[in-house]
Amino acid sequence: MDSRMVTDPLADVRVLRIGDRLAGRTLTRLLTDQGARATVVDLDDPDARAKAIAACAGCDIVVDAGAIGRADAAGLGFDDLAPVRPGLIYCSLPVFPPAPADVAPGAGGASAGRVSAGTVSAGTVSAGTVSAGTVSAGTVSAGTVSAGGVPVDDDIAIAAELGLNFVAGREPRDEELPVGSSFGAFLAAGYVMAALLRVRRDPSGQRIVVPLAAATLTTVARRLIRAADPALVDPVAGPRLPIASRYACSDGCFVQSGGAYSRFVETFVDVIGRPEWRPEAVQALLGLPTAADEAAWRGRLDAVFLERTADEWERAINDAGGSCTRCRTRAEWLAEPHARESGIVVDDGTSIRAGRAVRVFEAAPDGGSPAPRDGGAAQRGDGVAQRGDGVAQRGDTVAEHGDGVAVARNGGGLGDSGSPLRGVVVVDLSIVLAGPTCGRALGDLGADVIKVDDPHRPISPYGWLEVNRGKRSILVDLRRDEGREVLWRMLSGADVLLENYRHGKLDQLGFGFADVARACPGIVYASLNAFDVGGPWAARPGWEHNAQAATGMQLALGGWGPGRPPDQVTYPLNDFGTGLLGAYGILLALRRRDATGAAQFVAGSLARTATFISSPLFEEQAADRAASSVRWLRCPDGYVGVLHSVSGRAASEGGALDGDLIRDAADVAGRAASREEAAERLRASGFGCVVVRGSAELPDRPWVRDSGLVVEWEHPRWGALRQSRARGWATGFEPSPSYPAHDPGQDTSVLLAEHGYDDVDIRRLVESGAVASVPLFEMWSVA
Repeated sequence: MDSRMVTDPLADVRVLRIGDRLAGRTLTRLLTDQGARATVVDLDDPDARAKAIAACAGCDIVVDAGAIGRADAAGLGFDDLAPVRPGLIYCSLPVFPPAPADVAPGAGGASAGRVSAGTVSAGTVSAGTVSAGTVSAGTVSAGTVSAGGVPVDDDIAIAAELGLNFVAGREPRDEELPVGSSFGAFLAAGYVMAALLRVRRDPSGQRIVVPLAAATLTTVARRLIRAADPALVDPVAGPRLPIASRYACSDGCFVQSGGAYSRFVETFVDVIGRPEWRPEAVQALLGLPTAADEAAWRGRLDAVFLERTADEWERAINDAGGSCTRCRTRAEWLAEPHARESGIVVDDGTSIRAGRAVRVFEAAPDGGSPAPRDGGAAQRGDGVAQRGDGVAQRGDTVAEHGDGVAVARNGGGLGDSGSPLRGVVVVDLSIVLAGPTCGRALGDLGADVIKVDDPHRPISPYGWLEVNRGKRSILVDLRRDEGREVLWRMLSGADVLLENYRHGKLDQLGFGFADVARACPGIVYASLNAFDVGGPWAARPGWEHNAQAATGMQLALGGWGPGRPPDQVTYPLNDFGTGLLGAYGILLALRRRDATGAAQFVAGSLARTATFISSPLFEEQAADRAASSVRWLRCPDGYVGVLHSVSGRAASEGGALDGDLIRDAADVAGRAASREEAAERLRASGFGCVVVRGSAELPDRPWVRDSGLVVEWEHPRWGALRQSRARGWATGFEPSPSYPAHDPGQDTSVLLAEHGYDDVDIRRLVESGAVASVPLFEMWSVA
């Protein structure tokens, strides 16, 4: 069947970027990759104000990417530009959230801006009551943190503050990945799209503030979950079969093995020629008695992987349906045929760049599959099919709205209240982290998210609590006819189907895009998997660690052990990043669906996200980060980082920190009683400095505590619960207040009743096993 792609879903959108910080560049790229046209104004240009005002008259979105306060000082803040362009969306990307007076620049790297008295106070931020008109220009500035008068790279400051570059027992490492800038841009892209949905009904201007650190809390959120009941431990944290780990092979290369479920373990032991290990290995996947047992298994697997080369293991295990990825360098990944054929990497003959962070396809008039076909539609340079002139018309089940406001398939208007997605129904079939994070982000914007899970799949309790807040839950066995009928009924009134299985997996159950698009005209179908659609690896299973291994992240982070083996980023940045990008893609698709009525297909992947996050390291921006190295100094209670070439002392004495300056800094740090004292002394001596923190400190940090980024609530079954909540602020809408994650299947009966089942039907479905409910902390033991 033919396929079409929406090549430019934002072709009608104009963007003005002011300044050049990486977060702002990344946000602008996310928009321009989808067809928006951008004008860039350099704040160092003497005519910057005149040029910006002229450009603003025809633009829809302003991205403030300047250093602290520069746009406001230049007369280019929101209050200056909003009168020029009615309906203007103005997005600022400060490093840290608005904070009370006890958090000042240089005090541990905390604040990059201020909300002045009478605008948004600490109390109103934490209560989540930022209302229209309360965020004024000139109070929240987007810029680089200042440490004692010395500018600090945004991403270095965030990595140190959130402990991204720190593992207990090891010296911190330089964080080369622009994680803070990336996550700030990812979350901001969703907020900007939400504002675009609202602006059709409410033409007043909107101010959006997305602090980079607040967005990046997403990456460490699981570490911040705490249940008051000490008996509620997370079984995943204990000793287990080390199948998802890195192993040296006979050729000196490494592989990242994978397998979160018993069928992958069974496949693995067959491929390695040890079928007799099967019962013991499957049981070990659920947990082992001691760390010594895990070490014994690791010794066994060390010996096994030395029997073949890394390429041989990758081929053999994947051909059998298992999961194994050779640890590649970035250069190898950029040349990998799959990366090119899937459009994750684009080579136009003059440069190599990352492809779009997320792709939006439009269904052909016959409801055809959106996946690129060999010999099918014409191909663009990024490996995706071009859209033709014809588009499918809105089906009868899609409500029309005369004024062009985006509408839900069930007739509710998008953006007709404080929540941009009120009235939008999302059926979330996804598992683990990436897909559920996407669903959670949509729920934060007001969507009604229905989480559908397999009653036989083990669930990590703390992972579930983190990514499934704000959703209703039902357990449905899609292997049964009755279970599939339940899902079809839910899809009949849904706007979005979200899944993150291997490409093609749901087709086997009759719920592929083509099937759903024919039955549900106008639906948005989002697929977020490991290795994307298209390309030879499309059907491969994979997880966070496989994406890191394939794209060069693990080898780039090696160096803590002998022989520089690959190492893993210790937090699932690609899972969470793919979730946020998936939400952005769905918002793009909803806007497009409103214009054409056609079903939309959103495609993202862990490998695509990993490549996009890493792109500043192999594209033209690499030079911008070359001078951002740090020397780590030990203090009695942890570490501080002294920045090499941005230190005031280094600049005044001829460039980067040399041996004498490092000794001076180490002497200052060594005489301090704490990290805070060391940082204060170093800054007073003219050194650029950051304090390295652990995740346990974050809930009590003023910028987290006073900005409502940690919530404490009473779970109806499990009692007091604390968790973080990444967010931004907007004058045109307020994120949903949310609620703690329901237990798996907790809403089964209610949801069935909403979809036309009576008490007799519900009892029959429960007795047949087609639907179920299971207390969360019992799910891990489900076979």
